[in-house]
Amino acid sequence: MENQFELNSSIICKLVDKVNLSNFKVCLDIGHVNAHSEESLINWIENLGNRIGYVHLHNNNGKIDEHNGLDKGSIEISSVLENLENHSPNAIWCLETCESDIEISYLILEKFIRL
Repeated sequence: MENQFELNSSIICKLVDKVNLSNFKVCLDIGHVNAHSEESLINWIENLGNRIGYVHLHNNNGKIDEHNGLDKGSIEISSVLENLENHSPNAIWCLETCESDIEISYLILEKFIRL
């Protein structure tokens, strides 16, 4: 289940807990949180924790969902990635940027990728 326009993480936490199936996880779209939520992205990650199975990684200006490269926007990517590693270590990360931003975004991700 992917977050879209939720103002905070509580409804998604409750839903995942209510369904209570190991194969029902959250797809956390960090750009959606940045553009639409009243709750900080770090709080979303901390609150959802292991409920996060998949993450859409991109950046934006905090107003609209732009799908910019990781270096172009108001999201502090290093902090987000560190928190994802700490609170959602099994989540799969998906780079969801425009083609022109893939290379620089990959270089940012490179130091977090476990080979």
